[in-house]
Amino acid sequence: MRNSFISSFENNGKYQVKKIHIIVFMTVIIGSLAACECLNRYFITHLSDNFKIYDSFLHQHKDTEILFLGDSHFIHGIDPTSFPDQTFNLSFSGASYIQSYYLLKHFIPEMSHLKLVILPLDLHSMSSFRGNRINVPSFWNRFIEYPELVKYKGLPILKNNFCLTLLSEEAGRGFFLKNLFTFLYTAHGNIEKMPRPGKLEINQYLNQKKALLRADYHFKECIIPDDALFTYFDKIITLCRDHSISVVTLQTPVSQFYLDQAQQYISIHPIITDIYYNHAYDKQIMQNLNYLEYYLDRSELFMADGDHLNRMGKSLFSKVLSRDIEHIITIHNNIMAKK
Repeated sequence: MRNSFISSFENNGKYQVKKIHIIVFMTVIIGSLAACECLNRYFITHLSDNFKIYDSFLHQHKDTEILFLGDSHFIHGIDPTSFPDQTFNLSFSGASYIQSYYLLKHFIPEMSHLKLVILPLDLHSMSSFRGNRINVPSFWNRFIEYPELVKYKGLPILKNNFCLTLLSEEAGRGFFLKNLFTFLYTAHGNIEKMPRPGKLEINQYLNQKKALLRADYHFKECIIPDDALFTYFDKIITLCRDHSISVVTLQTPVSQFYLDQAQQYISIHPIITDIYYNHAYDKQIMQNLNYLEYYLDRSELFMADGDHLNRMGKSLFSKVLSRDIEHIITIHNNIMAKK
């Protein structure tokens, strides 16, 4: 008895593809992609820095009194252990005022002890490069209110609400394949010990080329200030005012290379002064702490890539900043005691 496939081919001159074959093939492909997407979301939930910070915050947010709410500059520049008790650094790589507002709005009803919020007011904080992207949307989508955000950023921002994690920048195919390989070949499948790919090496020292590229990335062909970012900055200020929470703005140190390159695109001081000295914020921003040029003459020792501190810079800067924060908290307590 001849093989039915050969018989069919001889009789018809070709193999006949039936609808059921196409359906089965498409089902397998779609099912495989869906399984990979679900597995990657599992990896993101258990491995990404965003979820680790979030999980830690959930255990102490009700007792937090001082809150740093920023981006990677705060991650690599602020050591909460150098500050008074009940200080938390709720900062995320790539976060803007948009994400920070919705995150704070979500938690603030439960944070009755919160006294002070420290916001970044760095050179890139109002740049459109920051406002046009949402890193790890699978994390942020639980907080962001897209119907409201669309009013300021337009319909294209909605793509973040429906994107696949395998296609994202921060946790895409490279993240998935590395973690899948480690999960399969590490003893006991212990994924908790896996490092996140692409994480900034905070022990490295300043590289001039990287510093220049960072400045170009932040400012070249960007709109400053971005209207949506300014709007959400204002929303954070208003939210804090309504809950009797003091606000401090902060510029973290940058390198001389980065600063010189940035000045080719923007005027440095108006970005800060136009906001801090805006009469609308006279009573809403308690103080601005400008450490932008703090390490200019020692950039090679304390900077990692132009606008991020390395481990040594972070430790020393946090100790210096803590004295300012302790003083501000004293002022806040005195003001509240008089009310």
